[in-house]
Amino acid sequence: MLMKTNKWLILLLLVFCRCTKDHTQGKEDKVNEPIQYDERTTISTGECFPIVSDRYVFIVPQTEEGWLQFFEVYDDLYEFSQLSDDVLKSISTPGLIDALIHAPAFLGFFVHSVDVGQYGWHKNYKWFNSAAELFQRKDVGEALLAYYKLVNFDCITLENNVEDSGWMLTGYEVYARLVGLEALFTKQEVLNNLNHEKKTEAVDFLLKTYNYKDSHIRFRISLMVFLMLADQYEPIVQYAQTHADEFDIDYMNQGFFKPYLDRTSDPTIWEIMVSFAKDFVNETAPKSQ
Repeated sequence: MLMKTNKWLILLLLVFCRCTKDHTQGKEDKVNEPIQYDERTTISTGECFPIVSDRYVFIVPQTEEGWLQFFEVYDDLYEFSQLSDDVLKSISTPGLIDALIHAPAFLGFFVHSVDVGQYGWHKNYKWFNSAAELFQRKDVGEALLAYYKLVNFDCITLENNVEDSGWMLTGYEVYARLVGLEALFTKQEVLNNLNHEKKTEAVDFLLKTYNYKDSHIRFRISLMVFLMLADQYEPIVQYAQTHADEFDIDYMNQGFFKPYLDRTSDPTIWEIMVSFAKDFVNETAPKSQ
């Protein structure tokens, strides 16, 4: 049974939050030169998150009356956030990622704390059929990396309110959506579908972007750890074997690196992980002739 959303709470929130018109009718998306992901799919930069050519747009009600009619059809936002079978099978993998993170209920469990770790997101993904379909796609890793590299990180700050998917989201909510996107990199289905070159590319990109959010540094370094371990990078594998408490297998199986949640852990652990990441990228980089 799907998690229930308090109908009257949503109606109350409507009084206090400014819901906008369908975002396709609002500010024009900032589109740079699009990339051709495959024969039928392009990905362009948007205001905060990329724009996929076959993106699915959830149209949410704009008035209290609209919400009352909405609940005559749907039990809650989780039911509304599912994709129909024909969309699931026809939408591109980048489009599927975009539909997942923009589902109206995607941030539902996140409202209480930003620091829920990857495991919290792993549990949240289970509520969406778009995620179930995504984790079966053979190009899930490649699509996630292509989509993630076109995120406009300058746009995503806790102070920047953004119009998105028919809502005016707070900076906190937009940031939460980014964390939910990034946590996909810790899913085994994604890691299994990233080859060595793509894992290296992902770690290299994370090294260049993790300073965007000072409070978010450890999360992105944690993502690098997952990518390097999944690639069986020997130096970090050996380190993990001799530091079993930090690399607790139960924690890793649940989708997060133990020091990420341990505020008392030695801060040098993060410097060590960054050093491993830099070596990982440099050892893979083509040598000049």
